[in-house]
Amino acid sequence: MMLSVYHHLLHPKGQQYVSFKRTESINIIMRNPMIRKTMLTEFFVMNQTNEDAQQLNLLYKEFPQYFVRHTTEGERYYLRLLLMNLRGPKSYEGLRMVNGIYCIAFRESAEKKGLLNSDNILVDCMIDVVKIWNHLKNVHLSENMRAKANSAFSEYLMRIGDGKLKLNSDDKNNPYKIFNITYPNINSLFHDSYSLASHVILTTKNDYVHEINDMLLSKFPNTARSFIGIEEIVEPNDQSLFKDYLHTLNPANLPPYKFTLNQNFPVMLLRNLNPSEGLCNVT
Repeated sequence: MMLSVYHHLLHPKGQQYVSFKRTESINIIMRNPMIRKTMLTEFFVMNQTNEDAQQLNLLYKEFPQYFVRHTTEGERYYLRLLLMNLRGPKSYEGLRMVNGIYCIAFRESAEKKGLLNSDNILVDCMIDVVKIWNHLKNVHLSENMRAKANSAFSEYLMRIGDGKLKLNSDDKNNPYKIFNITYPNINSLFHDSYSLASHVILTTKNDYVHEINDMLLSKFPNTARSFIGIEEIVEPNDQSLFKDYLHTLNPANLPPYKFTLNQNFPVMLLRNLNPSEGLCNVT
């Protein structure tokens, strides 16, 4: 099986390959301006004329990470969006299949896979909520019971977060060692979500949180499921220029672009999602 892969073209000046039909005359071929344009020459042009390219100061191999298909290109843009987020697609038809339903366009498929903003979910949600709106009542929290119950532990966590807690000189920065000590019997724990939630690895910052989570997920026998976030910038016209770059950022207090879960995998909430069902902050 032959794979279609576009390499970064490399050629001396004026020595690029030119494709033409046998029936075309040499004069017509030479008058065609496209024969002088290649990936490499257009890379030079962008660095000369485009302010974003000049500011990023990219290597040749880094260029496709920041300059991609524009949203105005329609289906080609949505095709690229699907290919950037779906692993192992086998056909165009497979890209349009969502839960056994065939979508008529790549845009529809991207929306149903959660890769594009769509108002349909919000509309359906508001239709359900409006029925109980008159029965809702605001209840304000007047006292933080968690901090009151264990002020010493809260102060200890603050010292860790501020980096004021001294480390043992014998300790080593070995995440695998910490993981094995915290979860010595991981194979017997993943069936019991309560026992698994009673073990936790604390970090002073979020730098290593994703690495630790990935280590734990890799030990689970079930297939993990990933949820992809949707990000937008202030200027819609520049959306396609910086979208891939936004996916690499994971700012504090915001959910990551890619959120992976597994069955019985513990999740700690940072917001009160549904207090009546017990889905409260730090539960």
